[in-house]
Amino acid sequence: MSGMGKMRRTGLGLGIAVLLALAGWRGSLKEQATLPLPDNARKSLSIVYWSEKQFMDEYGASYKIHNPNVDIRVIPMMVFETGKAARAIENSVILEQKPDLIYSPSLVTEQVKAGKLLELTALMKQDQIELSQFSESALEALRQTGGGNLLSLSPTLQTAALYYNKTLFDRLQLPYPSDDMSWPSLLQLAKSAARTEDGKQLYGLDNNRSPRIWLSDYTTSIGAAAFSTDNREAKYTSPEFKAAFDEALDAFRSGAVYLPPETSEPTKTTTERLLRNKFIAGEAAMRIDTPGFINDLLNAATLGIPSFDWKIVTEPVDPKRPGQSSSVLVGDQFAIMSDSPNQRAAWEFLKFITGPDMAAQLAKTKPGVLSIRNEAIRSIEGRTLDPFYAHKPFQTMSSRFPQPLARSISQISDEEMLDILYGRSTVDAGLQSMQSRVQTAIHQYAMSDAK
Repeated sequence: MSGMGKMRRTGLGLGIAVLLALAGWRGSLKEQATLPLPDNARKSLSIVYWSEKQFMDEYGASYKIHNPNVDIRVIPMMVFETGKAARAIENSVILEQKPDLIYSPSLVTEQVKAGKLLELTALMKQDQIELSQFSESALEALRQTGGGNLLSLSPTLQTAALYYNKTLFDRLQLPYPSDDMSWPSLLQLAKSAARTEDGKQLYGLDNNRSPRIWLSDYTTSIGAAAFSTDNREAKYTSPEFKAAFDEALDAFRSGAVYLPPETSEPTKTTTERLLRNKFIAGEAAMRIDTPGFINDLLNAATLGIPSFDWKIVTEPVDPKRPGQSSSVLVGDQFAIMSDSPNQRAAWEFLKFITGPDMAAQLAKTKPGVLSIRNEAIRSIEGRTLDPFYAHKPFQTMSSRFPQPLARSISQISDEEMLDILYGRSTVDAGLQSMQSRVQTAIHQYAMSDAK
């Protein structure tokens, strides 16, 4: 995976940790019932994306083949400097460049609240595009970003499922994981699988997210809110959050969930990289991961890594919210600015990247994500992808904190949770410190925003 892909996955994981319900706002909706019919005149589009190279690799090259008369200017979201970490460009700076299409949940959410995006349902009706072509889970997630309206589209859907080592479960004579099992049931099964064999630790569960993100996701998934419904109060020290946090932390400490070293040396070969994965190495009974993990499992077999029979079921759920998951994300969101002079060209671009031609290319240009189109590939090497499509996003009009505040909260929670995880702080002290620091950040942002 490219460094940029890793960065985006991490960004999405951090975003999950700070998803909150923004109560009470509704931006003024800029809806346009019709657009002029497309023609063959030369056009130009300004599109926000991570970088020009990544845009061309993932979308631009395919689009230009079918639309050679459209000139594209990519407005980058990141700055790359030799010897330095990639740096995000502020949304305000990006918007000064007058994009026709904006990208990313953060920027889309900001412009939804400002009422500066075109509503897309009317345009789909005008061009006779049926919503039934698309995953309802993806559409629901997009409407959540749009405050109940369809103000953006994404060619991809990102979800997770539970992989399990059937060979190992048979040897240990344990019941298999099942679709829609509860998170506490998953942890209990993981504890049953965890043990020491011949001096070597066998873990119950591994996952593709960092321990800090998994802690946050677990508390969210069982309904332990980190914030009040009006977003004004952090709740890290509430009895509900602390109980959920203790459950997840105990899972790490007991070996039920694998806790990786805080730092590790870079791997030198593909085989070495794959064997660091406890599930691939046969040292974890289960793993939560994306569809892209199937490619790693298939690749491992070609490199001579001992293989085993593995299966996939849906990710666990909160019984109070059946059929819903915090892992259902649409990160590749594009939206049309209502003041764009190139709305028809922008709409044609959106139609293309969410159409069947692009869906057929995604396995090559963006491996590890799913197409939102219902007729897209639903199996890999005979392995069904249905568990990845089974859940809908949590039923909440949720959105990210404003960008500066989101960064502050993520940084604070990173520091405090890692200190707890790796023994530099007690649970009580760490949660109390996180409560105080995050509450101060929320208050300071509210005061500055009110000026």
